[in-house]
Amino acid sequence: MTAKKQNAKKAFHFKKWSRKGYAVFQSLGKVVHIGVILMTYNLLTQPVIAQEMQEVTDSQDADTLPEVEIVTSEPGVFMGLSGVPQQSIRVIENAVQDASELAEDFPGTDIRQRGIHGVQGDISIRGGNPEQAGIFLNGIPLNDVQTGHHNLNLPIPAISITQIQRFTPGTSQQPGSGIYSGGLNFQNLHNQKQQVRIWLAGGQYQYADISTAVDFKTGKAKHHAAIARKSSTGYAENTDFKMLKSYWHTAIPIKEKFNIALQAGYVDKEFGAQSFYSDKYPHQFEAVNSSFGSLKLEKTGKIKLSSGMYFREHNDRFELFRESLYQQSGEYFVHNKDSAKFVPGIFAPWNYYSRHNYHKTQVFGYFSDMKTSNFLGNFHLGINHRHEKILSNVLGKERLIQADETQNTSQFTKQAIRDQFNLLASFQSVELSKCFVGLSGLLHYTESYGLQSYGGARLHYKHSDNFSSWAAINQSMRLPSFTDLYYSGPTNLGNPELLPEDAINFEIGSYLRKGILSTQIQVFHLIGRNTIDWVKQAGDEKYTSMNHTRLNTTGAEISMQINTGRLAFFQSWLQTVNLNYTRLVKTKASEELISAYALDYLRHQALLQVNHTFSDTGLGLNWALRYQDRAGSYTSREQEVDYGHYILTDISVNYTWKSQSIFVECANIFDVKVNEIGNIPLPGRWFKLGLRIDFQLT
Repeated sequence: MTAKKQNAKKAFHFKKWSRKGYAVFQSLGKVVHIGVILMTYNLLTQPVIAQEMQEVTDSQDADTLPEVEIVTSEPGVFMGLSGVPQQSIRVIENAVQDASELAEDFPGTDIRQRGIHGVQGDISIRGGNPEQAGIFLNGIPLNDVQTGHHNLNLPIPAISITQIQRFTPGTSQQPGSGIYSGGLNFQNLHNQKQQVRIWLAGGQYQYADISTAVDFKTGKAKHHAAIARKSSTGYAENTDFKMLKSYWHTAIPIKEKFNIALQAGYVDKEFGAQSFYSDKYPHQFEAVNSSFGSLKLEKTGKIKLSSGMYFREHNDRFELFRESLYQQSGEYFVHNKDSAKFVPGIFAPWNYYSRHNYHKTQVFGYFSDMKTSNFLGNFHLGINHRHEKILSNVLGKERLIQADETQNTSQFTKQAIRDQFNLLASFQSVELSKCFVGLSGLLHYTESYGLQSYGGARLHYKHSDNFSSWAAINQSMRLPSFTDLYYSGPTNLGNPELLPEDAINFEIGSYLRKGILSTQIQVFHLIGRNTIDWVKQAGDEKYTSMNHTRLNTTGAEISMQINTGRLAFFQSWLQTVNLNYTRLVKTKASEELISAYALDYLRHQALLQVNHTFSDTGLGLNWALRYQDRAGSYTSREQEVDYGHYILTDISVNYTWKSQSIFVECANIFDVKVNEIGNIPLPGRWFKLGLRIDFQLT
């Protein structure tokens, strides 16, 4: 297949269902924005080769949904497609869900929450731990170097996100760092209309959400700005939270072949962290804020060039004994004349809690990319550098405090710094006897670990326009986080001698689209070497970070979408049925060690989503059944309790008229008791009511 010129796609803004024919997976070259469905879909994408980020440059209103293809676009400069289908959630319209929670609709993706609405959650892709998943915003990396627990502190409100893409190391064009078990790319694509959107939502436990976004133009430049605030008094003791997010994105065309993209975001969160990190000290509290920005310059044409830079600063204050309960008095924290102590009944100086944990991480990076095509195929060459730094009173090596430092920085008695350099090259052939071949390589350098090389190869066979298969082998790795290396606390002990962990990923898959059914199946095997985990011997008090000899993961993912709305009998009341199922099996070499993360994974994960829209009424009904069977156990009242399995049922009803929509949602309608991490119960049944208002700017 010769290289295809990427043309701008017209966007059809869908307002209501009708009896006219349409088919989500039947035609090429269009993008659809669905504006009334409150529950998002897992959309299986047509296997196309995308050479650059798709940008919608024109729009067209439509009262009915035309035949469209869900277009796959490249996640960004750090990764690319390899000619195999990538799964996307195209549309987010739900004001009461955090963007990170919506990502759990992907097969093999597990968001283990300590608190809902994006308060604190750990992402796991294909059984990996929270450090092993790459998180990107419009292709720019967001991973936190302190700990994977902060990776989902996204500096963008849900109202700004138009698409989430999931990619796996077996199908990513880039081997190497940042995508050990897979990744998510959150995207903001500009709306062609100049409009204002407002979300208002409220619910039990004094939950409140106010979100506003505006899209506008100045000359040829397109702008998007948004701000959102969420809060709740909490569903249990010490589970209250406040959250503020803001985001700005500007796209500026310069002359004919040059474009500038600028984005900036900010998130500020405070939340009661009841037993979040240790049930020995339940009254915990955490406050975090993060600033993010990036600038990217692109040149299109036969030789495509892109270059840019980004930064991220993250501040974390962790209170093991919450100050609203324990008041600081001199060198101690006191509650009802009882000083905060690590071990009750011991009055030695070392046993008194005397300070909170403070961390400031700073990441600066730059990248440069070149892509070109000829009669052989597509070539890609990229280079990037990432500077990582942490200031802390807990993590790192001792630092000298300068005399002119402000009080805000003089509290940091430790620091750690490292730099990463990457050189990437990849090639993807033109179509040869219905086959595409892809090869890639990466050189990765850090001062601590030296020069390392990684590679990957892919074969994609196109049986027909609607049926394709692929096989891939790829290497992946990650560096230890600063918490892995340096943390020392009452229940954990870091290890400065840790080595990078690496893996070999094998994957085969197939995609079939026939009639109203679209199906994607993937089987994979990951061989992890020097895997980093927090472990301890039976009877030990503390977990220690160490490199396992080997940790292997074998699994299968099945995704199906039945587009029932194409059939006359269903058109007036049933539109789509989505079904995902994932099966995982993990084995480790050091069976005698107790693992904190590695073996707490979803053995079975199934999701059924059914979406109803009733013609000419403006009424929609969406419901979902989620089955999870988690391996592993946690300690509760000095007894080991298996996570076990459960079924959650969510339902939402919405009514849409003109450009407004009102909805009622009930999460966990049958009030099932759920623990996703340790002895931390999640809320049961939770009702919410919301309103969405759109209006056009003149």
